[in-house]
Formats: sequence, C-alpha cells, structure tokens
Amino acid sequence: METIYSHNLTNFVKSGDVIKAGEPIGLTGRTGRATTEHLHFETRINGQHFNPNLIFDLKEGTLRKECIKCTKNGKGVVVKTQAGKTKVDLAQQPGK
Repeated sequence: METIYSHNLTNFVKSGDVIKAGEPIGLTGRTGRATTEHLHFETRINGQHFNPNLIFDLKEGTLRKECIKCTKNGKGVVVKTQAGKTKVDLAQQPGK
C-alpha cells in the first residue's frame, strides 16, 4: 500500500521514509495548476486507487481498527475490511 501527497510547498520526508503517527510530513502548497493551497491525497495498492475511508476514520482522525484484506482476481484487486462490511473492487488499469 502507498499513500500519495501532492501540491506540497515543502516535503519534510522522502519516499520510503518511515514516519510515526502525527509526524509532520510537509507543508501544503499551490503547485501545478492548483488555484489555491491544498493537499491532494491518494491511497493505492499495486498502483490502483482505493477509497481511503476504508482505513482512515476522518471523523476521529485515526486509523480504523479493522484490518484490510487485498485479494487479486481476474479483473484487478479487491479491497475489503476484515469484517467484510465494506468492499471496493479496483478495476485493472490499462496496460497492467
């Protein structure tokens, strides 16, 4: 799994660094064609996007306690919580 953070003014860490919860990783900025300061945030597994709400509780500002399980099928990757309450099918990206 990887997380993507874009449009930062300054990065305090680099790809592959190990960080602790709550540790600042950068300052938001206005890069590219952005019209205001903001953070572009993505979560991916094997290069395929999935909904970050599966692992982050944004209301509480914490990681969810459930584990996620990723399995590969003929179409791509299936991501679901351990309890099976939430499921997202990630379509295979072209060329993969």
